[in-house]
Amino acid sequence: MTEDDFELMKIRQRKIQELQRQLEIKEKYPPGQVHNLNETNFTEFVKATPVAIIDMWAEWCRPCHAMAPVMEQLAQEWAEKSVLVGKINVDYNRNISAQYGVQSIPTFLIFKNGKLAQRVVGAVGKTPFDKLLRTLTSDI
Repeated sequence: MTEDDFELMKIRQRKIQELQRQLEIKEKYPPGQVHNLNETNFTEFVKATPVAIIDMWAEWCRPCHAMAPVMEQLAQEWAEKSVLVGKINVDYNRNISAQYGVQSIPTFLIFKNGKLAQRVVGAVGKTPFDKLLRTLTSDI
């Protein structure tokens, strides 16, 4: 086996491992639905996909409930572009709320490649998210 053959074999193995990881993630977090998150799976979730929207909400928040169908619609419409949508109840996950400085809800944290890219505060409807997602997924 030559050095080039060995290098190609290593590249092939890395690609296979990455494809397996992507399949495992799709099984765990199927696109097209809103996933309930907590402090245990939050980091894995935002790193699992190129773009993730996290809905910071609470049971008692009426605007949060008004945005829930919007999040479901975004999850379905943007699934083909590998956008995942999750939600975190701020009353039960205070560490994440504090980490990202969430002071009012609903707040939506949008991650690109595992890093916070944008923050949207308030019940703003669907249009601002569509515009933002078009920009964030343009290179995907």
